[in-house]
Amino acid sequence: MNNRIANVAALFVPLGFIGGISMGSIWVGVGSAIFWAVVFLVVRPKY
Repeated sequence: MNNRIANVAALFVPLGFIGGISMGSIWVGVGSAIFWAVVFLVVRPKY
């Protein structure tokens, strides 16, 4: 289960970063990547 969560996080963090850059600036991408990393760190221990 932990591997699946890690794979999803590894997919979402770069996607959030790329999406943020395309939406605005590199700082939006950095913020989005950090946000998703924090979300997955918070959700992961429940599994």
